[in-house]
Amino acid sequence: MSNQNLVKFLQNAKRKTFASLISFSRSTSDGGKEYTYQEGDFVYKDKYFGSVVDTGQELVWHQDKLIWSMAYRGGDERRI
Repeated sequence: MSNQNLVKFLQNAKRKTFASLISFSRSTSDGGKEYTYQEGDFVYKDKYFGSVVDTGQELVWHQDKLIWSMAYRGGDERRI
């Protein structure tokens, strides 16, 4: 598994989940929302809380081993 493969997978995963016009997140038991995408040996999860201003975490596993993560917070605080 190369960094190039990871980058390509992340680009695909984001296009197929939150950046897609036809993909929907699922609600989680703790009040969050989550997208999941799998391609070959890779699995991507994006779990977030909020709507106008949100916070979340993206995770990638390769062959059941966590290999990448990113935490984020964003949105338009003027709209709260």
